[in-house]
Amino acid sequence: MELRKTQSCIALAITAASLCLAGCGEKALDYRNAQINNGKVYAGDSNTPFSGTLTNVSAGQILSAQNGFAKLVNVVNYDLPSATVGAMGLSSICDAHIKDGGLDGKATCKTPQSDVVRMQMVFKAGALDGDFVVFDTAGREPFVTVTFRGGLPEGEQKVYSPKTHKLVYVNHWDGGVATGEEEGYYEETGNRYVHATRVNGQYDGELLVYAPDGKQLIHRVTYVAGKKQGADDQYDAATGKQIGHADWESNQMNGVVKTWDTNGKLLKEVTYDRGIRLATADESAAQATADAQAKAALQANTDKQRRAQAVTACFSQRINAYDAQHGGSAASNRTVEQTRAMEQQCEQSVGPVSTQ
Repeated sequence: MELRKTQSCIALAITAASLCLAGCGEKALDYRNAQINNGKVYAGDSNTPFSGTLTNVSAGQILSAQNGFAKLVNVVNYDLPSATVGAMGLSSICDAHIKDGGLDGKATCKTPQSDVVRMQMVFKAGALDGDFVVFDTAGREPFVTVTFRGGLPEGEQKVYSPKTHKLVYVNHWDGGVATGEEEGYYEETGNRYVHATRVNGQYDGELLVYAPDGKQLIHRVTYVAGKKQGADDQYDAATGKQIGHADWESNQMNGVVKTWDTNGKLLKEVTYDRGIRLATADESAAQATADAQAKAALQANTDKQRRAQAVTACFSQRINAYDAQHGGSAASNRTVEQTRAMEQQCEQSVGPVSTQ
């Protein structure tokens, strides 16, 4: 009896431990043992949506349906084109709080088989809602920070260099739309790199690019509703002298494009007509010469072929006439010398032939 009682207690303890987190009484469910039905998480064959902590679920799995996260990734990739899925921590493994079968509460994601935290986020009623942080691969420094509201990024977003951990980009969101000032910084020095403004997700106004010292302007271009419009000027980083100019009309080059060296010498000048590059005077002259040469070569070849045909016809007529006078080719005593003489006569009698 004592043995059975002990075994029953052990079995009861194991069952309780499998459903609860140590010391807190909250249920835990490994993702491998979960069932997903109509977007709800269930424990095994249970008919009741699960509430508790879902463990060992990939970050990619819990974020795949979050449209706001996709918007965030697009902007991060624009800020840092070298950013990878690994840099964003999507291969990490998460423990996420679940309420009535849906994501609700904190989620922490770590590098597989380690304690290195790569992502921390908060959900409310299945949508991202609260502070969202992606850490570097070592889990020590932030890589991306932003806040979500109702599943969409909201307010200030910061992106840090994975290499130097310095701030490299600041963007702003309004209801999931990139809006407001945008600042970029050189990752080695932290000096200002770019300044721009977005309206409804599109660049609008001046976009300014600075030299590594963060002070000297090297590029200025204006956008209207996401399209380049007006002057586009470039400046030498060392001297500040203008080295390039173009004009845009509704995102198409239109007008004269010039480049200079730092001494002000004009290096190149071309003209565009609504995105189509027009040939320069020198290019037009060179093309005209090339076209004339090609035409002359074609004509000369055609004339040569026509003359060869005329010589052949002349030669054939002379042979036929000679043979007819001497009883036909089989009966004629036409020698090789006579045949060659007739061919030479035709060569001399047929002058230049032109189809022009």
